[in-house]
Amino acid sequence: MHITRFLLPLLFVLALISCQNSKDKTALETWVGGEIINPITNFVVLSQNNCLIDTLKLDSRNRFLFKINHLQEGLHFFKHGHENQILYLEPGDSIMLRLNTFAFDESLTFSGKGASKNNFLMEMYLKNEEEYSAISKLYKLKPEKFVPAIDSLHNKRLKRYHHFLEKFNPKSKFRDVAKASIDYQFYSKKELYPLFHFGRRTLISDIKLPENYYDYRKNIDLNNNTLKTYYPYFHFLEHYFDNLSYKVIHDGSVFDIRELNRNLYKLSLVDSLVKNDSIKNILVYSVARKYILKTNNTSCNKVLVSAVLSRNTNNSHKQEIKELFLACNKLIPGLIIPNQKLISVDGSIKELHKVLKKHTVIFFWSERYVRNFKNAHKKIEQLKRQHPQYDFIGISKDTDQNQWKNTIKRMNYDELTEFRFHNTDKATKEFVINAISKVFVVDKTGKILDNKTNIFL
Repeated sequence: MHITRFLLPLLFVLALISCQNSKDKTALETWVGGEIINPITNFVVLSQNNCLIDTLKLDSRNRFLFKINHLQEGLHFFKHGHENQILYLEPGDSIMLRLNTFAFDESLTFSGKGASKNNFLMEMYLKNEEEYSAISKLYKLKPEKFVPAIDSLHNKRLKRYHHFLEKFNPKSKFRDVAKASIDYQFYSKKELYPLFHFGRRTLISDIKLPENYYDYRKNIDLNNNTLKTYYPYFHFLEHYFDNLSYKVIHDGSVFDIRELNRNLYKLSLVDSLVKNDSIKNILVYSVARKYILKTNNTSCNKVLVSAVLSRNTNNSHKQEIKELFLACNKLIPGLIIPNQKLISVDGSIKELHKVLKKHTVIFFWSERYVRNFKNAHKKIEQLKRQHPQYDFIGISKDTDQNQWKNTIKRMNYDELTEFRFHNTDKATKEFVINAISKVFVVDKTGKILDNKTNIFL
């Protein structure tokens, strides 16, 4: 009944739109509406190719409705809070989506004209997530067993794809995207297998793979403009250039993402092999971010940043890399951690430096990532028992005081060692919290002892 009340007025509007469009087929309007259960913010964002289309506030029932004129067919991104997911839209589509932020991806469903395309892409995405642990086990198999096992999974997914084509008969452009959503996921797994199976310390010459192992590389397109912001395609390109750069420049050293020369060579490969400026910029930007975030070597960072800025034509990317470089330079061991203001469970404001009493492990979390924050706190409890000489402080990125406080109480966390940021946006930039698993180890004065540790390793 709840959904019906929403659907009726929406369908009425769409019916009127349909009448209008019958008069003017050359200017189809596209509509995207929906409902957010347990919203994190009061707005949603729709974009394409990193360009904003529109931002809408949720109404009193946490609903929204986008009207798009002259839509460009292809992949779009729907964002709410820090979560986002893809949409494939064609002119004239009228899609309604519904999701619960407590399980953003798992709860996301589509209905209306154009929904079948998006439900298929979500199905492929979720199947890939579900298979994560199974794929990890496959990486332990020897090549002669891994190849048929991974190919079998790939073929099962393609069988589902062909069944979808027979049932819905989508346009050729979406057919290509749908197939890419499958193929590039499995191409990535094949790129990752040698590293996971043989290990980082194995010399490239010692890796024995079937002669035709990399035959799938004949099917890849390094300049696919339609897929340039699509994660399966982009992740594959990252893994592909990682392997390519290591194989060519290999000198007997350990595979190490922090090795400067390998990253410089990777940049040169991207620069020479990728002709699409947008794809090249994204890959170059990614190389820079990963390198800067993984190393504390300021001089090496400076060399890499210079190489990146000379190859990237996107001014926004350049500015972000410069800011990241400067921020990371302020967080290297030996320097003092930023003295951000924190809010305690009782609502009082404290400075981080005044909370420090001895060597302290500072970890970050958010209730938006339920599995992560639960696992992080479990690990912290274990570390507390193993290292009683340390204090452990959890800082949340969440902004709703009551909701955060209720989570602390519900999970029975120590209220004396849990805080949230007073200014989350400022703190996220100063601490360069690119991943929720980031951790700092500091002494009682706030001097950084370690900025690259991982509590899960």
